[in-house]
Amino acid sequence: MTDEDRPTKILIVDDDTGTADSLRLLLGEHEFATETAGALSTAAARLREGAVDCVILDLTLPDAHDLEAVRALQALHPEVPLIVHTGFPDLVVPSVQAGAVDVVLKPGVPEEWEHRIRKAIELHKVRRKYQPIMDAMVSAKAIADAMVQDSVTADSWIRRPGRT
Repeated sequence: MTDEDRPTKILIVDDDTGTADSLRLLLGEHEFATETAGALSTAAARLREGAVDCVILDLTLPDAHDLEAVRALQALHPEVPLIVHTGFPDLVVPSVQAGAVDVVLKPGVPEEWEHRIRKAIELHKVRRKYQPIMDAMVSAKAIADAMVQDSVTADSWIRRPGRT
């Protein structure tokens, strides 16, 4: 079986077994293969085993709180897109800044999960593909800004009063 032949595998990380089971059943209806983990340490171990296409991550875990979990999983496995699933609206923007591809506020809309997961996986692929280009553009801009600054400084020195 090739990677294209296997179902998309989702790791649901939530210590609330009711929420994890509900998501697992819902995603199973959309032909996603799912695994659950009730702690960050368990999730990290499952990710090390490989073959996870996307992580749905709760931010309140027994061994990690708030953005700690996002940062930890991003550091360990930046190749796997994360969707944060939280009940805290004030953590939406910080979650994305910490590396989440998407944030779903609990309880979420069941009909949106399939689309959001597929979108997160595709967006993550695009970001990874173009990241070297974006990095090069940022470096080129920094060099251009430094050259302009050097040019302005030289021009100011040449045009100083009293210089001929």
